[in-house]
Amino acid sequence: MAKKKSKKRQHSARRAARMIGAAAAVMPLAISVPIIASAYTEQGPQSIANIDGLLANAYSAALIAGNSFTIDLDEVFQNADELEYTVIVQNAPVADVYVAEDGETGKSLRIGLNKTGMTKVDLQVRNPESDTIVHERFTLNVRPNSDLNSSGTATVGDVVRYYNAHPERFTTAEDARRLLQAAVTSSAPPVNHAPQANPETQHVNLLLDEEDESTMYASIELSDYFSDEDGDSLAYEMIDGPGPASSGSFAYGKIVEGSTLELHARGSSGEGAEEFVVEATDESGEKATKTFRLTAAWAPEPENHAPVAHTIGDENTFSIRYGQSADIDLSQMFEDIDGDELVYDFDIDSEYVGVTPNGSKLELHTTGSPSVTKLTVMASDDGEENWVPQTITIIPEGWADLLTDKTYSNAQATTTIDLSVYFDGTATYSASAEGSVQPSVAGTKLKLELTPDSNSSVNVDASDGHGLTIHDTFDVHVVPGIVVQDIGQQYLQDNGDGGFNAEIDLSSVFSGATSYRVTDHDVDLFGSLSSHMEWSNNALLSLQTLGSVYGTSVTVEGKDSEGETASCRIYLRRNTAPYVWSPNESPDGVFVKKGAEPVKVWLSDGEEDAIRKLKAVSNEETISAKPDIEEGAIIISGTEPGSGNVVVDVTDGLPGGAAHFTLPVYVYEEKVDFDGWNDWSASLDVSAYLDELDTSENSELTVTVNGSSLIDADGASMDGAFVYFNAKADPQYPEAPMLGRELVTLSISDGHKTKLITVYINHLDISA
Repeated sequence: MAKKKSKKRQHSARRAARMIGAAAAVMPLAISVPIIASAYTEQGPQSIANIDGLLANAYSAALIAGNSFTIDLDEVFQNADELEYTVIVQNAPVADVYVAEDGETGKSLRIGLNKTGMTKVDLQVRNPESDTIVHERFTLNVRPNSDLNSSGTATVGDVVRYYNAHPERFTTAEDARRLLQAAVTSSAPPVNHAPQANPETQHVNLLLDEEDESTMYASIELSDYFSDEDGDSLAYEMIDGPGPASSGSFAYGKIVEGSTLELHARGSSGEGAEEFVVEATDESGEKATKTFRLTAAWAPEPENHAPVAHTIGDENTFSIRYGQSADIDLSQMFEDIDGDELVYDFDIDSEYVGVTPNGSKLELHTTGSPSVTKLTVMASDDGEENWVPQTITIIPEGWADLLTDKTYSNAQATTTIDLSVYFDGTATYSASAEGSVQPSVAGTKLKLELTPDSNSSVNVDASDGHGLTIHDTFDVHVVPGIVVQDIGQQYLQDNGDGGFNAEIDLSSVFSGATSYRVTDHDVDLFGSLSSHMEWSNNALLSLQTLGSVYGTSVTVEGKDSEGETASCRIYLRRNTAPYVWSPNESPDGVFVKKGAEPVKVWLSDGEEDAIRKLKAVSNEETISAKPDIEEGAIIISGTEPGSGNVVVDVTDGLPGGAAHFTLPVYVYEEKVDFDGWNDWSASLDVSAYLDELDTSENSELTVTVNGSSLIDADGASMDGAFVYFNAKADPQYPEAPMLGRELVTLSISDGHKTKLITVYINHLDISA
């Protein structure tokens, strides 16, 4: 059993208070403080600026009774148009505040100032798929409208003149009503309004944690619970409830900084409940009171989160060839966000790979006959009661070449090996050696500094950076004379002009050689290679076929400075990248029906090589693309009508065998098939879409096709529940219809309501 030690788990809850208030003349603003904060906090909406700052600067001149103005919420929040909003106004008579949405400009905060006074506003904001709420609180201090009431008495004429002077401020009937209300209130004799508070008891809950002092008290901003319509400043006093000097109570209260009520639980007294009464007095001596009831309880154990699993290799698949070894660091494959100590276990289903635990690592080595191996690794954070498993697939042979022993000539001082040829996937490489050879790594290139007449062993590590390291070892021999290296099969790659190219470094074939030549080749395939038939110190052999090819070979010869020669036959074959051969039998895109069975897009390889890697990513949430590497297919489905793209990366793992392309995907609701290439008409039953339309005898339904290159402009008509389509003529061959496939929008209207249907028009083959 492997274990990982971790920091001590903190069984503490953050300070939290839950305050619940009923709606009344005064709306308490602090109504959404969570009971307990877990170790994981979901990211809420991100603020750009605060509204109080905007009001103090850009909008300060607008804070006048009777005015209305708008704040673009893009000035306040990132991605403002994607967020949801709730507005709570403390003194509703002073101002109207709401969020408005315009199709062109997006969401904005609309503020209408009804009368002179003060009110606080709580703008609550959240992402649609989240419960995390951000509170943007601000204060509206509304000044008298001196332009409207310069003499102290506003008349209808004053209102009309002000309206004509500032027409841009009044865009709705509600704006005009607000101006009249401001005029009435401005001309009325001043009356002092007493402070207001919701008469219901405000409940405050504390979840106590003796290890976290901040959980032992709650701070309450009293201006959130008291208001004065006249904008008077309020003085607060706690007139009932135990204070700091009291004894015998489990809690006490005090007012700090003039307007903050602090309620403290005495830790030694444990749980309980206590009431505190606060009185607010305005500048004229008018008063209001409110009761706060504190309830405290010890916090429960925080929620335990299961370990989070991370993959290694290529989605938990990698290869170990016979003779190789590997390490898997389980502490990188599993993460515990609570900081719990993890224990590990594993299970393996074959004898090809042996496993030795070493702390949080598993050491893997090959032992038996090569076979695909399933290694299940698991982690537990609760004393082995519950496990989080994940399965790793180990294949005995990947697409890379086998790293074999190397022999070089004494005449060769250095050599460079491209390690990416020998290891699957992307890796970071390192190397060490036993013997006189000196290895160094730069990127994927391993450079060896050679010593004549020597034997060494080189160790190579390839790490994926996520907990998997593959180890391989090969011997290096340096001997006298010219040495022929086995470079394996070479690949001719498509040059895009109907032929195939290959380049071979002959110095990698003949160690110690100083000159090279071609002695035999397929003249019909390559034409004359006269430039390579004579001895030359140019080691680069460039081959280009005259046409299509599958397999061939060339014979080359190397010669060292002493005149010693050696010969080698190099075998080559064509290699091309996998390609799509059946996106609905047509290359112009993939059409899938909304909510129906997925469509399989098949891939093929011209040389019948196995697909080694396949990745498919959709750019739309409503379109799903799942690669199936075993079948060589991409499974595509759609949940909403529309279009998008699936980006595909596929390779057979061989040189020239990688492809990157985009598949257009169209999701439709209904399909219209023309019976053949020369058919001019087709029909569609739309009865399932007519429920919301008027289909009575006195109503006439009309239909239009939007955005079609295949259907004539006037080529759609309705008869009952059927829509009939007429094909558009081909401009080059007017006697034949236009052929193709497309996604169009069908609009059916009864004159009052319109129903839109996304339709797939197929005028190729009814099987497509």
